[in-house]
Amino acid sequence: VVASDGKHLPEFVSILPNRFSLGQVTEGIHWAYARCQSRTFEQSLWKIKICLAGRAAEEIVFGAVGVASSSAHEDLQEASEISYRLIAQNGFHSRYGQGEDTGANLFVVDDDAPAALKASSAEESVRLLSGLYEETKKVLVSKLPFLMAISDALLESKVLLESDMTCLLQHFEDRRSY
Repeated sequence: VVASDGKHLPEFVSILPNRFSLGQVTEGIHWAYARCQSRTFEQSLWKIKICLAGRAAEEIVFGAVGVASSSAHEDLQEASEISYRLIAQNGFHSRYGQGEDTGANLFVVDDDAPAALKASSAEESVRLLSGLYEETKKVLVSKLPFLMAISDALLESKVLLESDMTCLLQHFEDRRSY
């Protein structure tokens, strides 16, 4: 919702009790069932941002030293794996799509590749993750009032329907604070 400026509203949003985490960042329900399908580069970047969003939100709300030490491990691991696969196994690079691509990164790394090639792909993967993390944090900070309104509404009613989200979004657009 936030990253798409309200263009993609879910059918509902709810608080799901979970003793292992304080919150959860989710993606569209259609992607939840399409894990085995091939993703485009853009969809892969979107998935990485979703995985990073929980960590970024904790850092924004609680500060760098208040981030939970283990709660986002699986999300960070998934983001890292997607990033590494994009670079090492799919021939992309961290700035792919941001200018002219000369095709210089079409080399892919297999399991038997020398350690130096794997390390080079890992470094490029870290650059990709770093850029996406900063981008994700900027979106969350810029939309923080709207996110807090969603949070307050969820604490009140536990479930928000698409119509509730539309109303919240409209309220913020009218006040131009979103």
